[in-house]
Amino acid sequence: MKFFSLNLNLINLQRIPLSASSTTTCINFVDAYIARPTSLQEMPLIEVARRWTYKASCKYAQWKQRSTLAIIRVSPRFTTTPSKDEKCYHIFCLTELLLYHPFRNIENDFGTNEDDIIAKWKSFKNCYHPWHA
Repeated sequence: MKFFSLNLNLINLQRIPLSASSTTTCINFVDAYIARPTSLQEMPLIEVARRWTYKASCKYAQWKQRSTLAIIRVSPRFTTTPSKDEKCYHIFCLTELLLYHPFRNIENDFGTNEDDIIAKWKSFKNCYHPWHA
């Protein structure tokens, strides 16, 4: 079994481009996901991380399918859904959207403030079943 960690902490997300057309000096997996090939268009981040690898140093065939599905470790980690009154509620909502809702542009797809993110997650929460560790 292979393990793969996805760090979706807000500090790390501030360093990634908001869209596929943005440029960055350091390619991480979320950067690569935003600019993923159209064949992976409808696949959410957690599923891409589970099934595919990305190697920025390869000029061709940067995306390769894993021979064995990876176990995904996610940070930040939530064991329960926080209450709406907790400070981390919008972070939980954003983390779930990033993991389970396909996206190309964080601001356009999920919103630019806490209220937008929470509203988007509320409209999406019945469409998926979280399974990450």
